[in-house]
Amino acid sequence: MSNNDQIRSLISHDGLRDSLTGLMSLPSFLESAERELSSALRFHRNLNIFLISLVEVDANGNSQLVVRGEREASQLTEDELYTLSARVLEVSKRLISDLRTNDLIARYALADFLILNSGDHNEITKKLTYITDACGAVAVGLEVVPKEAVQSRALTKNLHEEVRKAIASLERQLLAKLET
Repeated sequence: MSNNDQIRSLISHDGLRDSLTGLMSLPSFLESAERELSSALRFHRNLNIFLISLVEVDANGNSQLVVRGEREASQLTEDELYTLSARVLEVSKRLISDLRTNDLIARYALADFLILNSGDHNEITKKLTYITDACGAVAVGLEVVPKEAVQSRALTKNLHEEVRKAIASLERQLLAKLET
């Protein structure tokens, strides 16, 4: 099997579930996230979204993404792909076991995960920090539906766009966090 075939097999899904982890696929996550956002608005509850990415430490002690622009997944060796797969599985198992069953958890990219849930943002952040510290990952998060927005119904009607904007904001936060 070629390196590109191995990478494709690591990120394949059947439309609903990721083939490697059994977590939600991205399309399924996005669809469910829109429903959750709509429900949060109706029932006046907050909603949090988190992005978790696997990182590695360079020679200078700086954390950087495992897969990044200058180091594409196709450049990983077979051993690096197997190690990455094991790390992805470890994170996914911890997320499944340590988070609530009704939390939405998806594999976002090769070494990234998205989580959508309600509840106390700070408490969930603490729980995710424990997981990421143990697995060599970093997490960022935000409230998609802060309590003030729920009360004022300040969000737009385009829920799909709201979810996409939240994910884009998380990506920017993650990059900023790694630069510091």
